[in-house]
Amino acid sequence: MSCVPKRALRHDTPAFSLIEVVLALGIVSFCVVSLLGLMSIGISASRASQEDTVIALATQYVLTDLRKQSHSTLSDTNYSFDFSGVPTSISKQAVYYQCSVKIFTGLSPFTSIGTNASQSSLTFIWPGHTNSTGNNATVFWTSLAAY
Repeated sequence: MSCVPKRALRHDTPAFSLIEVVLALGIVSFCVVSLLGLMSIGISASRASQEDTVIALATQYVLTDLRKQSHSTLSDTNYSFDFSGVPTSISKQAVYYQCSVKIFTGLSPFTSIGTNASQSSLTFIWPGHTNSTGNNATVFWTSLAAY
């Protein structure tokens, strides 16, 4: 005869089996990994959007500066901007975006636009403080008229 009562051997309390726990952990970890993947895509899209916005603001600054100049004195030039798009000439490390302006007078690469107008190309390169070949670049073409 056993000295353990029968009531102590019964398992009436509800519990999860080991297979159920492992399956639940697998589903949760799959969801977490999926969310981490989506977060990295979202961060990349946010950074690209920020860069596009800063490039647009820097382009507006460069074009405004070029339009302030006399048409006869337009020449190739370079501009530097920091990470937030503010024009800078402080140090090489503070430069994040670089803009190289090339002025085409008379016959442009596309068409002749007359003597009172010229075309220019604005080439933005970023990050500007590195010399790596992995830099991003965007080129804008615009016309400048003398008036």
